[in-house]
Amino acid sequence: MKAYKRILIALIAVAITFSLAGAPAFAVQDDVSVNVSIVVFGEEFDSQTVTLESGSTVYDLVNVVYGDLEPVWETVPDFQYPNVTYEALFSLGGYESEYVDYYYDDDTGHYVYVSNDWIYTVDGDRPTEERPGVDFSIQQYMDQYVIQNGDVIVLDYDTWYEQVEF
Repeated sequence: MKAYKRILIALIAVAITFSLAGAPAFAVQDDVSVNVSIVVFGEEFDSQTVTLESGSTVYDLVNVVYGDLEPVWETVPDFQYPNVTYEALFSLGGYESEYVDYYYDDDTGHYVYVSNDWIYTVDGDRPTEERPGVDFSIQQYMDQYVIQNGDVIVLDYDTWYEQVEF
């Protein structure tokens, strides 16, 4: 009986300690606040600071903040793991992704894919990931990047020139 009382007292002491300390180990993370802008062919159309739930992705941001611009998403397979899919922003506010050109650049010895597309940057960079067996960085889709508090996100529609590696 004495051992039972000691264990009970110890558990109560732990519970009181966590309640007084705010129990950060078990706390739900706060919402995140980010600045987001839309740029079309170099002209900024919108810039605002928004608050989203912790764990939100850029995909979530587009759907929540710019849902009135009727975003259209296209499910695309991962080039390395085809059973894994991502969501690519195909259209927002009437600006659709479209193929423009594909050519061989004699100067670089690479093919270049030209398109009008939506890309995004976070704090001025395009989020990428490294993978074993792949000798180049892979750009993350909008549903892959988890937004961090204070991020500056730009949704940018423009003509893009992407060098294609073979």
